Amino acid sequence: MNSFLKFTILLSISCLLACSASEILSYQEVKEGFKNPKNNFFDVREKIELVETGKYPNDPTNVQMVNLEAAFDLSPEEFQQTYNRAKPDINDPIIFLCKKGIRAKLAYEQITAKGYTDVKYYKGSWNEWCVLEGLTCYENP
Repeated sequence: MNSFLKFTILLSISCLLACSASEILSYQEVKEGFKNPKNNFFDVREKIELVETGKYPNDPTNVQMVNLEAAFDLSPEEFQQTYNRAKPDINDPIIFLCKKGIRAKLAYEQITAKGYTDVKYYKGSWNEWCVLEGLTCYENP
């Protein structure tokens, strides 16, 4: 492998790590974020998970992961009708939540690929939130 290719690969990896680190929110950042009404929180868990494991405070909008891309392709009117809330603008702050952080990261990747600019995700998600809030946590079998 030539030196230029090695350099390009290393640069890409380091940028990927550096760029994504600022998009990951901690428990404390999410807790504070719930206090800001400008933040658009989306929980991408399945509806049954919300029933079985619990909900975040302020009842974030539930857009199941399987529906996420289609949801953000809706017109503002269709989004409002479907989710009973305004569709975030391209530059509005969006924060994704899930159960373990995996789907929240995927949601982040999908929505930033659509051009949304202020998107973050909670890596610890429900499993961490539940423990740090002192809630009774239920695991799906």
